[in-house]
Amino acid sequence: MIPIEKLARGMVCRHHSGCVYTILAVLNTHTSKKKEHPVFVHYVGANGREWCRSADAFSQKFDVLYDGTNLSSGSEQTMLALLRLAVLELEALGAATVPQQIRHFFSNIGEKRCDPS
Repeated sequence: MIPIEKLARGMVCRHHSGCVYTILAVLNTHTSKKKEHPVFVHYVGANGREWCRSADAFSQKFDVLYDGTNLSSGSEQTMLALLRLAVLELEALGAATVPQQIRHFFSNIGEKRCDPS
């Protein structure tokens, strides 16, 4: 279980099913109306599928693999998730230089059904 206040962009987390995801954003953290605007986590899998769920639900079903400081758990899945985040950030910046081979690679990995339910 991850404390909600520790959730942050760039964290790599493992769902209880074993699939690995990268947090893209933690939303509504500064609201004063938590009941009306609950905190949500927007995250992406290695296959590029994006998901969003409440921070409460997320924190109960995921464990942290990488939080920006620890690389001791440097599994292949964690490294792929970090690389995927880097590619997403390049694309968000409008980088036309992201090679097509890298985009193709990420569209074909994660064939295992990693739908966080």
